[in-house]
Amino acid sequence: MNKKVIAIRHVLYECLGSFEEVFEKKGYEIEYLDAGVDDLNLINSNSPDILFILGAPLGVYDAKDYPFITEEIEIIKSRIHNNLPTFGICFGSQLIAEAMDAKVYFTGKKEIGWKPIELSNFGELSSFSIFDENPFVLHWHGDTFDLPKGAQRLASTDLTPNQAFSVGENIMAIQFHPEVTLKNLERWFIGHLISIKAQEGVTVQSLRQDSIKYANRQEKTAQQFLENWLAELV
Repeated sequence: MNKKVIAIRHVLYECLGSFEEVFEKKGYEIEYLDAGVDDLNLINSNSPDILFILGAPLGVYDAKDYPFITEEIEIIKSRIHNNLPTFGICFGSQLIAEAMDAKVYFTGKKEIGWKPIELSNFGELSSFSIFDENPFVLHWHGDTFDLPKGAQRLASTDLTPNQAFSVGENIMAIQFHPEVTLKNLERWFIGHLISIKAQEGVTVQSLRQDSIKYANRQEKTAQQFLENWLAELV
């Protein structure tokens, strides 16, 4: 039987991206569940080998308007408690932090665009170390979080001290977007038009130019990182 990945998707264009190729090569079955539409309780009953929680233009504080956020947090708590492989990207990383009782909050300024991350000492010694060779990654968030108790910081930027953290071998939370591809980013430029226009110093043209410069190389780095992480799962 093939191993299975379930990805909770919040907007259609924020998907597993380049990670899909890695999972297909490794023989994983991929299933998307769309938050607010699909029954997320299927995650508990199906118990996938890996759960991904993908990005969204939401905050953990939006649960009153979007009740599925509370469902996701409870699912994440259960998976952390049982040490089941769980990977959060951007909003997903914030949900993991919230599930671990860390404070999640608005930074005061959105971090949008390509900029380098700086790895921590622990990050340098982990599967994350490959990002040291190609540190320019795509950031697209305004919220951040305190480092949860028991977590190891992996990377930072000047604006966001906690860009990524891990808990043991099986829990990974990344604030930036390692999964993006150059082609799919055109969907982001359409879907995120309002946030782009609201951000001083950021334009579609500048984002596109930087994506042409960095995205393809970063895609290969991120895929190798995912392969390394999969090999370390316990």
